[in-house]
Amino acid sequence: MIFVIVILVVFSSQCHCEVDWCALLCDHVTEHTMCSYKPHRNIRRCTNIEDIQTPNGRKDILHLHNKYRNEIAGGLKKGWPEAANMREMSWDAVSESVALRWAQQCKEGHDSCRRTTEFPYVGQNYAVEGNTAGYPSHTGGFNGWIDEIRMIGSPKSMIKRFRGGKWGHFTQVVWADSFKLGCSETHTELHDDYVYKTTVLICNYGPGGNIWNSKMYEVGKPCNFQTY
Repeated sequence: MIFVIVILVVFSSQCHCEVDWCALLCDHVTEHTMCSYKPHRNIRRCTNIEDIQTPNGRKDILHLHNKYRNEIAGGLKKGWPEAANMREMSWDAVSESVALRWAQQCKEGHDSCRRTTEFPYVGQNYAVEGNTAGYPSHTGGFNGWIDEIRMIGSPKSMIKRFRGGKWGHFTQVVWADSFKLGCSETHTELHDDYVYKTTVLICNYGPGGNIWNSKMYEVGKPCNFQTY
């Protein structure tokens, strides 16, 4: 119960802060996502863009992240040693808002400037799933990210010195120093050869991970191993 109350307080305190997004610039980029783009319901190939994020959705996405980070920290994944400094994540309503604005543009890939007043560098994971029958859940997108663990042949080497590759979603999920998470979940009808009922999951992480030649985490006994 205490944990839920803390999350609600964080939501409230952050949602009422006014941010001058147009003054919040990133390196080599002129404007922030919140300054450059307007919210859209219909744009390009996407129609009926709908924000479906809910308190239960936030709780579940946060739980999925912390549960998996806890498994890595506890040495429960074959070949991956325990983590001494894996931080527990909490929700960031500001980062959720920035992620939602990007989702409302119907663009593939990552936005260029998503920083917040708290974090100059914010990481991002992006997942799109669709079919003609019904909207997929966010669980499929998250599982796609963590399945990238199979692509890393030498975990200890990667932990000690991060190198980019096709595993960037996984490594951001378990980057030890990232402790704030804000995700948007949207539904849209994507018009291609068919009309696909599409779920877009975008998660922003502060501070961002995947920093080249940096440690993913410190190897050692976890300070506070928890059961999820």
